[in-house]
Amino acid sequence: LKHLGAGLPISALSPESAPVVEFAPPQNANKIVVSTPEELKQALDRINRDGEIVLKPGEYRIKSPLRISKPLTLSGSGRDSTKIVSEGGDGVIYYRAEGLLSLRDMTLRFSGSKISNIVEAVSGEVRVIRCSITGATGRNEDQIANGVWIRGSARAVISECLVESNTTGMRVSESGFAKVEKSRFSANEAGIVVEGNAVAEVRVSRFQENDLVGIIAGGESRLSVMNSSFLKNGSGILSGERARLTATGNTCEGNQQSGIVLFDNARGEARNNQCRKNGLHGIEASGSAQLTAQGNTCEGNQQSGIALFGNARGEARDNQCRKNGIDGIATWGSAQLTAEGNTCERNEEYGIFLYNNSLGRVQNNICRYNKYGIGVGRGSKVKIRNNLVSNNWQGNVVDERR
Repeated sequence: LKHLGAGLPISALSPESAPVVEFAPPQNANKIVVSTPEELKQALDRINRDGEIVLKPGEYRIKSPLRISKPLTLSGSGRDSTKIVSEGGDGVIYYRAEGLLSLRDMTLRFSGSKISNIVEAVSGEVRVIRCSITGATGRNEDQIANGVWIRGSARAVISECLVESNTTGMRVSESGFAKVEKSRFSANEAGIVVEGNAVAEVRVSRFQENDLVGIIAGGESRLSVMNSSFLKNGSGILSGERARLTATGNTCEGNQQSGIVLFDNARGEARNNQCRKNGLHGIEASGSAQLTAQGNTCEGNQQSGIALFGNARGEARDNQCRKNGIDGIATWGSAQLTAEGNTCERNEEYGIFLYNNSLGRVQNNICRYNKYGIGVGRGSKVKIRNNLVSNNWQGNVVDERR
């Protein structure tokens, strides 16, 4: 994870109205309007706690990050018209304070050569609304560039943002918390990385053409992803180490590898997702991962709709697995599978196949119009009962134990 990148409310900021102050501003102003980088830096010193700094349209080029140590609001007039660009130093904005930092309607970009973070928060609360975050690139053995880094005890809401062309779009680590909604992560190496004991919730967002992965969770983190799309990434959603994943109502389509993946000792639930046309599998579990897959549609994937490897354990219930390049549902190694109530049809090889030394129970499934219906490997210990297996053109049940 070092090289890849729950529902707690965030308080709203409603500063009291005050006269607009033009430069030179007095000390302790509630609202300041700025038009140059120099005025912006002066305003950060002079603004009251919970005050607002309004940036007029323009490009604000700075040589070092804005270090903010009190709650306040920075407001622009739109992503295309207000831009803060850091040409050097350690990023664009660094926040350490109690209370809320609000960033609204602007582009935040890093154009320097150092490995830096565009927005970094180690405490307090950060709300980033309708912003573009871009340009945090680079890595070495000790650090990696992040568009947004939420760490320590910091909490964040990212809403209606574009997070593009960074090494890691957003990282949530240590004990950080982040809620992401209605945002787009594209052309990063990794869209979001969640690690340590962090918690992240992602809703109604789009992850597209991220080189390695849309989202990856590790450590002992918790990740919830709902009603989001993962299109043409390296992989869609990954969860490893001891992370906990809940993925509900997402679309994972056209990813180079698999749509949803659990590995190591991760645990996860995948419910009501659409996993289509991925380069490997729709949903995959390996290592000693534990998977519950229910109500998913896994269609047109290059290999299997749902696949378990190694010592993974899985329950697959009420899924539709069809038109996959090899099998609808398959296990390898010593994986354990309970498959119940699934419909597996028009897959190129088996509807359901348990290879090698797989363990499990296969019951009340429908397997039809595949090359083979249900297959059981020679060393497998599997109970098969009450399945509807018909119209498979090479054979309905192939049991190598006999």
